[in-house]
Parts: sequence; structure tokens; C-alpha cells
Amino acid sequence: MCACLFRVRSLGWLVSVSRMPRRKEKSSELRARAVLEHALGVELELVEPDPSGPPSPDYRLCAPEAAFEVKEFASQDWKGLGKAVNKAPVHTPLSRLSGVWGCLVPAYNAVEELELGEPGSARQPRVKRLPKDLVGPLEVLERHSVTDYRIGIGAVSEELRQACERIGWLLRGGWCTRFEFEGEPPFSPGVVVLGLGWGHSRTGDPDVFADLVQMWLDRRSANMRESLDGVPGEHHGVLVVAESVVGEARAVEDMRLEFLPVVSLRLPVEIDTLWVVIGSMWLRFDEQTGVWTNGSITGNPLPDSTIPAG
Repeated sequence: MCACLFRVRSLGWLVSVSRMPRRKEKSSELRARAVLEHALGVELELVEPDPSGPPSPDYRLCAPEAAFEVKEFASQDWKGLGKAVNKAPVHTPLSRLSGVWGCLVPAYNAVEELELGEPGSARQPRVKRLPKDLVGPLEVLERHSVTDYRIGIGAVSEELRQACERIGWLLRGGWCTRFEFEGEPPFSPGVVVLGLGWGHSRTGDPDVFADLVQMWLDRRSANMRESLDGVPGEHHGVLVVAESVVGEARAVEDMRLEFLPVVSLRLPVEIDTLWVVIGSMWLRFDEQTGVWTNGSITGNPLPDSTIPAG
């Protein structure tokens, strides 16, 4: 199953918690703590890191002694571009244009970003400058009566072809087209940045999801391992999954407790148990037994940990 998604701007959430720790917890940590405390039936203690010391875990238990380090399986590209889009003007009037052009800024999902390499290494569209960068190529499209740059990619006209290729480069292959309105247009000629666009695919197979978790462990777990290395007690890694940008995780909405992988993980030596938090559900892989278990908490009391703030 494949899906293409978009978000036209975004809304933030206000989170209220009953405890006010000295270190402000990230929303992914709040979600992880709520799920873990429900699953374990105990309250986790927030760890205050030593600024001059080595990396430390996020939470701990005294009896039995255990340490917990929380990370996200998300897309930094998606989060960063989402913030940039939310800050940018929706409509930028441009007197050089005769029509209203709309565009969606494309973002990599978490799996695409994982396959690309280090987070933040991919070139991103310059959202703030996008209307001004687009105006020249869009003028060319208007002269040739072309309403979508993808139509002109293979044009005979070198001027048109280069303009379309330039738009594709600026938008990293994203969507850009001229609007046609019945009656008076709601905007003056210019560029409308509609929001963020992204896509994903899913098989619905829990083992495919487990393979993605293994890929994350192989490529992104360095800080998690460093934070747990040498800490007394059992070591728990906690991976909070952003369902919006990890397509395989969305199968949890339909399968619930039937979503249970069978394939084993190869945990790093610093991690004894890995928890995977997906919404209000959790998966747990135990290195000693090689077995997955799962469970859920009633409702979902915390916000999506990866929605960029407005």
C-alpha cells in the first residue's frame, strides 16, 4: 500500500503534565515515559545530566536497577521543513506574474531519510526564499502557456526546459502548478506555499517493520548506546516512532495487538531490551529470550511527538 500525504500548515498542541521536573522533557520522552510507566507499573525517575560529563540515560529505576534512553524514529527533514513552512507567508504577491501559482514543499519520510545517510545531509528547498526564487522560471512558463512545470521538462524549447528543470530543482521535485479560478481569484498574482507533502508505503507485515527498526539500530543508535554504556543495571533502549512518516507503523492502527513481529533483532551489546512506542501501543524485544511482546495503554494522552510546532 502506498500513500501520498500533505499538511496544509499545522496546529500545535498544548501539553500539561502533573510533574514539573528541572530538565524539560521532550514530547517524545513524555510519550515514552507515559507508556513505560503504564507497562511496568512503576514511576520512572528523570535523570539530570552532567553538562561536563559523558552522555547519560534519560530515566532510571532504583529497584530493580535499570536505565532507559529515549530516541525518535522520525524524519529530521520532515520536521525541519515543516517548521520552515509554518513560518513562511502563505501568499507572496509578485507583480511579475499574471497568475496564482501553488506549491507543496516535499519532505523525506523517516525511511527515505534513513536510507539517504546522516540526518540533515540532504539539500532542502529554501522555503523562505522560494517565491522569489521561483518568479523567474514561472515567468517563462507563463510566456509558454504552461501551467505545470512537469509538463515542460522534456520541452523542445531550451528556455522552457531550463525553467522547468530549475523549478524542479528548487522544489526538489515537489508539486507546483498554476491555479484556475472561477470568478475573482482569492489571491493576487504570486506564489502560494500550500504546505508540506510527503509519502510512504506499507506492507502491513510486522516483520518488515522490525527490519526497519534493525536498520535504525544499525545506522542511528550511536547516541543511545553511548548513553547506556557503563551505566549500572539493565539497559533499556526506547524508540518512539513517528507514525506520520513511518508507513509500516501505521498498520498498528488496524492490527492493534495482532501487530507483533516474529523476526529477532540484533541488539547492540549496550542494550538489553528495546521498547518501540507507536502511539498508545508498545512493542518490546528482549535480547535474552529473543522474543517480542506487546501491549497498549488506554487512549493516547500525549501529543504526536514529531509534529513541528507552528
